[in-house]
Amino acid sequence: MNILIAGEGGQGIQTIAETLAYAAFLSGLDSSYLPSFGVEQRGTPSVAYVTISGEKSFGYHFKFADIAVILRERAIPKVSELVNPRTTVIFDSSTIDRSKIPSHFKELLGIPATRLAQEKIQPKVFNVVVLGAMSKLIFDLDKKYLWQALEHYLGKKFLKNELLRDQNTLALDLGYEFIFERHDYSKPIYKTKTSKIVDDSEGKISTVYPTLCKGCKICLLKCPVKAISMSTDIGFFGNPVPKIDNKKCILCHNCSTFCPDTAIMVEKS
Repeated sequence: MNILIAGEGGQGIQTIAETLAYAAFLSGLDSSYLPSFGVEQRGTPSVAYVTISGEKSFGYHFKFADIAVILRERAIPKVSELVNPRTTVIFDSSTIDRSKIPSHFKELLGIPATRLAQEKIQPKVFNVVVLGAMSKLIFDLDKKYLWQALEHYLGKKFLKNELLRDQNTLALDLGYEFIFERHDYSKPIYKTKTSKIVDDSEGKISTVYPTLCKGCKICLLKCPVKAISMSTDIGFFGNPVPKIDNKKCILCHNCSTFCPDTAIMVEKS
């Protein structure tokens, strides 16, 4: 089984591909993983190739995928030639409009992974939601092997942050139990932004730079009046970026002071 996973750099594409390959190995299958991304590892298309077999196989950039997982619209042209009418295509229906998918992509399965992670857990684990969902199509891969593989690659992070372990557990379960959308797809409410987002109102000018924001939420934590929330705009790092309620803002400048990436600011108009 040849599996293609594609999206933006920073979305954890390579993490779930490597985890999937190792989980297959732990279950007794033969597997290989090959990454493909540009020198700019974030904000550019990222692609991974995974081959899983019940017998000895050799990893390579295969001609066609049996399963293609596409998590950002911008990645579609990069992988289009590897998809044929027999390919099962899984796509993030909360970020990709069905009408933007090429006509030769016949077998479509939707999962609103970005929305599910944002609403039920936290944005950064959306890739693990996808991992759980896609694994059901791959040799009935047991969830316990997926978790063992996640522990292998993320165990050091889990030791430092027990909450992160719980969030990834919830994300894996959420994806594993999700029933794919086959005809009635979710609305693609999350859109990738490439230019700054400006709101000039209430005597203030608030600015967010999606190309810089990592979605760390430090600005939310530091705002004393809860004037900041996460928006439906996606930054180059694959996560929702913040939005500022200018009416609530008291111009304390905590958001810009504590932002590690100078991605947010508010000033008087």
